[in-house]
Amino acid sequence: MHGLVHFEISAKAPEQTKNFLEGMFGWNIQPAMEGYWMCSLGDNQPGFGLGGCEEAGGNESTCGYFEVANVGEAVIKAESLGAKTMMPETKLPNDHGVIALIAMPGSNQALGLWAKS
Repeated sequence: MHGLVHFEISAKAPEQTKNFLEGMFGWNIQPAMEGYWMCSLGDNQPGFGLGGCEEAGGNESTCGYFEVANVGEAVIKAESLGAKTMMPETKLPNDHGVIALIAMPGSNQALGLWAKS
């Protein structure tokens, strides 16, 4: 457990970034919802999401999501270690699990937590 299960790329020009990644690596990046795409990198490999950076405060970033047994308990533990919650425990649509985002101490970078539904 605690392996990388998903990462997200926030870009100022996400369609341009999508086209680059498809051309560079041959990835098949599919629309998931308006302004957001998903890509599977194969069996037993983390996939990723690509979208605009408006939700990241206008900052381009990459955020990894790590599997935990229970997102709520992991957020409490992270806060006890000095992290700040950026996005509370949130259920994903279509039974894709539960996520939360925390800011690690000493950094404003997001760290994602994910658990199966």
